[in-house]
Amino acid sequence: MFEKDPTTRLWAVSSVAAFLLAALSYFFLFGQRSKKKYKYPLPPRSGYGFLETFQHFNSTKLHEWTLEVARTRGRIVEMNLWPLLPRDTLYAVTDPVVARKILENPRSLKPRELYEFFDRMMGGVCFISEEGERYKHPRKSTLMGISHANMDDMLANIHAVMDKWIQDNLGSEEGDVACVDIGFEMQKATIHSIGLIAFGYDFSTAEQEFTSNALAKITYEFGIASEKNPLRKHPIIGLLWADKREAIRCVEDVRCLVRKVLQAHRNKSFEEQKKVVTLNSLDAPGKYDEIGGEESLLSDMILLYAAGFDTTGYTISYALVELCKNKDIQTQLRKELLDATQDPKDKKLIGSPLLKRVVKETLRLWPVAAGGGIRRVPDKMIVTSDDGKGGKRLMTLPKGSWAHVAPYPLLRDDEVFDRPDEWLPSRWENATDDMKTAFMPFMVGRRSCPGQLLAITESEVFLARLVRDYEWTLIEESIPEWSVTLKIKGTILQATKIG
Repeated sequence: MFEKDPTTRLWAVSSVAAFLLAALSYFFLFGQRSKKKYKYPLPPRSGYGFLETFQHFNSTKLHEWTLEVARTRGRIVEMNLWPLLPRDTLYAVTDPVVARKILENPRSLKPRELYEFFDRMMGGVCFISEEGERYKHPRKSTLMGISHANMDDMLANIHAVMDKWIQDNLGSEEGDVACVDIGFEMQKATIHSIGLIAFGYDFSTAEQEFTSNALAKITYEFGIASEKNPLRKHPIIGLLWADKREAIRCVEDVRCLVRKVLQAHRNKSFEEQKKVVTLNSLDAPGKYDEIGGEESLLSDMILLYAAGFDTTGYTISYALVELCKNKDIQTQLRKELLDATQDPKDKKLIGSPLLKRVVKETLRLWPVAAGGGIRRVPDKMIVTSDDGKGGKRLMTLPKGSWAHVAPYPLLRDDEVFDRPDEWLPSRWENATDDMKTAFMPFMVGRRSCPGQLLAITESEVFLARLVRDYEWTLIEESIPEWSVTLKIKGTILQATKIG
């Protein structure tokens, strides 16, 4: 038997005591609601404890849960993630007026620590939560290329993508029938579109499929699985999971592909490079030398793909599914498109009022970026919202707290939208001011989506081309699942060529 060293015993007891003291201190400092006196009380609690809240934030049903919380507890509620976060830190904000005030405040920043998983997805630091020139340069470059000034070139590229996709997937003779996994196919098409418009690169079908599958694996691993199980984030322990190892390989492969895209651009003549406005601006000589080098440029290019391919692809897919369920609207839209022009590439097609209402209502009911975003509240805010008991009251959002703005419950607010869970394009014929305030599927303010013009234009052109010449029928419907975006996997639609 070994004799116990009194010094060792004393050290062990002291260590345990220090740990317990630290734990108690942390609890009393951060584990209770703030005792700071406010003239108006803090928002009500969500009613869910830490484990339930954590599980829901990392589940495929996050969108449904945030809607339930908003409807049962109120449109501004505290989300309990203590001990990961101190109490009174995170609030779900689905009140349209308050959400817009926060988003439009130029000093409401994204908490860097909450967006680090995007860096792991891209294989390096990307601009999504950066500030200063590291954020301004890629955003400005994106807006330069995706602008009304370049609309003719954008339309030409989108129609070229549609020509190829229709040729490869749908029949060309009257009565021809084809069935497609619409979510997967629209992702491929939007990858092709982004490649041409933003980077001047014509993705092959194999490259489209690879990019779609690889980004899906990367998104799930780093956006869901690793957030749910922090051990998967560890650089060594995480390798025990085969899916984590596969996701890391996918990141490396995607970076190799994007490096190929960049090199193809650099090999073009000066005149050809100028036509590719976004990438030409991104790759301006010496620009990335100041903000992270070429590796950061590659990360930003991947982000533009990742943020744009499935969001728009799924929006188009949801719209087609709803048109399948509402055959009268599908028929009405087809008639309006055919009456406008006989040329399938005429700009008049995307001027169709019903088409614009269809896209807008789809973005409302199925906002694919349903998880929204989180902003740090720069100043104490006094707001009016639900008291959690069926009434209204003034309440305080503390300075420095985090506001989680989630479009899914915000755009299904029954105080703003009549029959909010139904797909009703006609509601936008006479939109109220409250509806206009609440409608922000791309967020608003300085951090709004820089690619929203491309997303809307792609959606309108794709839908116009597909509905004009084909009758669409729902064969098999899947249940939407949240995995960074609101996905519609395995939904099969049938397209019948119309003469």
